[in-house]
Amino acid sequence: MNRSRTARALSCAINIIPFATQIDRYFLREMITPFVSGLLIFIVILTGHMLYWALDKIINQNVPAKDLLLMMVYRLPSVSVLSLPIAMIIATSITLTRLGREGELMAFKLSGISGIRLAYPFLVVSLLVSFVDLWINERLVPEANHRAENILRKLMLTYTIPLIEENRFLKLSNKYFAYVRRVEPEAKMLFGVMIYELEPTLGSFPRVYIAKSATHENGCWWFHDVVIHQYDEQGRQVAEMLTERVTLNIEESIEAFITASKTPLEMSSQELKKQIEMLDRSGIDAHTMKIDYHFKFSLPAASFIMALWAAPLSMRFSRSGTYAGMLIAILAIFLYQGFMGWSRAIGIKYHLSPFLSAWSQNIFFGLMGLIMLIKER
Repeated sequence: MNRSRTARALSCAINIIPFATQIDRYFLREMITPFVSGLLIFIVILTGHMLYWALDKIINQNVPAKDLLLMMVYRLPSVSVLSLPIAMIIATSITLTRLGREGELMAFKLSGISGIRLAYPFLVVSLLVSFVDLWINERLVPEANHRAENILRKLMLTYTIPLIEENRFLKLSNKYFAYVRRVEPEAKMLFGVMIYELEPTLGSFPRVYIAKSATHENGCWWFHDVVIHQYDEQGRQVAEMLTERVTLNIEESIEAFITASKTPLEMSSQELKKQIEMLDRSGIDAHTMKIDYHFKFSLPAASFIMALWAAPLSMRFSRSGTYAGMLIAILAIFLYQGFMGWSRAIGIKYHLSPFLSAWSQNIFFGLMGLIMLIKER
């Protein structure tokens, strides 16, 4: 019922859009249902793994439901940023293939309307969606992600053992990293623990603590049967100490980490730019952060790029019906996500241009879509 009311409201709004012809309004009305449906479906899909993780912690490990569910709510803006381009691809592909299956696209073309003109309303809407996506990514996502991370970090102070996973590296703070081989939540014990304590001097090797077990008692971490390794600036071991029990001041470090530290996902583009400039002045390599900075703009642009690519492809295979539209949408999502992941990974590994690392998939799919759209004339 709510979806139909939303569709009717959007349909009424479309009727008063200036500079839109009757054909444009017709196409826009046809886009509403697949766009809204695709958006809701992929928000549910992308949040499914978070819901499963939260339910596992709530039911099996007695972590407060209120905090975990609130954390999921704060994750919704970032999920929406990923879902909007997908919804745009689905709306474009399904609408055009349905119109082609019923012969309407052929009727438009026989009346002298070119393929570029038929794609016009989809491109305009996708451009607007890209701007909305950019606004969400700049205004809502950083603060929402920061609040979600703060909830997780604070839970680690109170419910440390349940939130630690086996065979995973855990960033406790800017100073401490940990690796845990085995976790026993009921006994509140860790086994096979390796702690990396970063030295303040740039280029120095970390001090390494290797403990057979660890317990969390009265708000403090205690490590048992510990071997401590100390290294010089060339990475050679200079000292090895054995002790039965060691405690580290991780609690204070985590609290400082909560209040002061932000990841690129928790920053707006301006905040991230200032952070990069500060690191550049300090002589610290900020290449990965520069790639993340450009992704803050390239990812919202995906809505327009994917519509530019999906529109001519959908018109070309429109006679195959709605299933072809779904196949085109799935293919576009798969190829774009894969291209984006590879370009980022290659850019980081081989120190390629941050701009090309973040925008290469948009350039590739955009040029391909432009060529196919011109051929549709």
